[in-house]
This record gives sequence, C-alpha cells and structure tokens, in this order.
Amino acid sequence: MDPIVKPYGLHLWQGVDATPEESVDPSLVQLREERLLARSLYQNQPEETRRFFDGQAVAVAGALLESKSGLTFSLPDFVCLPDERGGQYRPVDVPSDFRRQSVAGLLGRFPLKDVRSEFRRRLTRLEESIYPAVAAGAGLLRYAVARHIVRDRIPVEEDAVGGNTEDSPETVERKLAGYRRFVDTLYQALSLAPYIYTDEEYQSKRAEVLSRLIPLGHRLSHLYVGRIIETIDRRAEAHDLNRGLRLSLPYFDDRALEMKLYAFEVIPAGRTMFVPAFVVLAAAREQEKIEQDAALDPSTRMHLLEEIKILQRAFELPAS
Repeated sequence: MDPIVKPYGLHLWQGVDATPEESVDPSLVQLREERLLARSLYQNQPEETRRFFDGQAVAVAGALLESKSGLTFSLPDFVCLPDERGGQYRPVDVPSDFRRQSVAGLLGRFPLKDVRSEFRRRLTRLEESIYPAVAAGAGLLRYAVARHIVRDRIPVEEDAVGGNTEDSPETVERKLAGYRRFVDTLYQALSLAPYIYTDEEYQSKRAEVLSRLIPLGHRLSHLYVGRIIETIDRRAEAHDLNRGLRLSLPYFDDRALEMKLYAFEVIPAGRTMFVPAFVVLAAAREQEKIEQDAALDPSTRMHLLEEIKILQRAFELPAS
C-alpha cells in the first residue's frame, strides 16, 4: 500500500508544524477550504437527506474496506443547493437516471480487481456532470463516506499501546497487523477525500494509530533480533557457521510503516572458523554505514542502530 495521496503529496504519517486548521501551507489551506465547503453543503441538507447519505456511507465504506468485487450506491431524489446569490438553499431534483449507480466489472457479470479505484473514478465523473444536483450529490457522498470511515471505523483500543514484554513475536505480529489494517482504513478515507487530512478527528485518529503501531513494530523487531542471537549461538555450538555468515536483520521502517530487512555480511563465504568477535566487528562496521544512510529517516535510523548495538553487545567479551 502506497500511503501517498496525489496530487497533494500528503503522507499518512506526515506531521505538520501547525495544526491543519492553523497551517499557512498553501496545499493545506486549499484542502481545508475544500473540506469546509463540503461540510457546509452537508450541514445545509435537510435531516432526512443527511440520514440518507449517512446510510449510503456505511454501505459503501463496508464494500471499500472489505475490497468487495463491486458495489451499488444511490443518490437521493433531490439535494439542496444555494441559490445564485449564495443565500437560501433550495431543493433541486436529481434526474432519475442518475439516482442508482452500480460499480461492477464487465457487463456487470465479472468482479472488479480494484473496486476502490473504480468507485473514486465514478464519483469524479458524477461530480463533472452537467446536472448541478448530480455533481453536488456525488460530492456529498464522497464527504459522507470519508467522514464515516474516520469517525466510525477506527476503534483504537487503549490496552494495546506497546504489547506486553512477555509477548511472543507471533502475538506482537498479530497486533501489528491489526494496526496496519487501521492504517489502510485511514488511507481509504484520505485517498477518497484528501481534504479529510485537515479534519481534527482524522489527525487525532492518525496520531493514535501511529503511537501504537510504531512501538509495536520496534518491539517486534527486537524480539526477532533476540531470536537471531539465539540461532547464532545454537549454530555456533554445533560448528555450523564455519562456511560464512550473512544476516538479514528485521527492522520497522517508521516512514513506510512496515517491517523491512537490513542485510549484511558477517563472515565471507568460505572456510573460516566462527568466533563471536566477527559479529562485533561487523556490527561496528554497519553502524557507520547506517549513520550515513540518507535514505533512512531519523527515527528509523535510531531504531536500526539500536538493534545493531543489541547484536553487538550480545557477542562482546565480558570486561575483565
């Protein structure tokens, strides 16, 4: 999953110097204005119309988040639009031919490979309609779906902050996968309506998810490093490391929000007797490389350096 939303280049993990409501960044100002316009149009609909869009949002969000092979949605009989002077809102009929929409595969018989992209394309086409009520109705549905996803589909649990220190890698991995699903959920709202990024609740949910996901990723990495150390010790005792040693160290990339591997050579392939000092020397060498690696963001660099140091200390000779 690529958590970058174009054309604004927003990242799911990205922080800003000021809150989105206060930021003077041009892209955020534009997004904030779009969100306020969408919210104003939604709030100026009759209660019955708002309930209609809210019901559609629940059904559409379910299909998007579950990656179903297709979905259907409806526009109401009418939407309220401001008059030409921008004053009173008045009902404008949605042509009957546009009220029921189906997003499906070829001839409606074959499943779609990507219902999410197709739904976004359908909304965009409807928003470009020559009928103002159709265009506004599609925009209202876009707002309602994104709003519902952010407010109702991110049930962050308070007791899952970092994982118990006694948890196994498998347990932490399951927790991590759960928060990764929350990341995907937030991404669906962001990809559907980029302006939702400036919503206070979106920012709050994003912060909650990341504050749990990243520590879990670090915890899982450390647990795997522990297993690597145990495996090296076991194989060294069995004299099974005398033909070379190459390690792939798992670490959590705080920017990509996923586990990655950092591979490096400890002992070149050949017939060389394993001694713990080789691991110590290799770890020291890799620390220098990691400190100079501009591709790593600062927090990920610190996390990876910590893992390398754990590995190094495990094979250092005790001080005499």
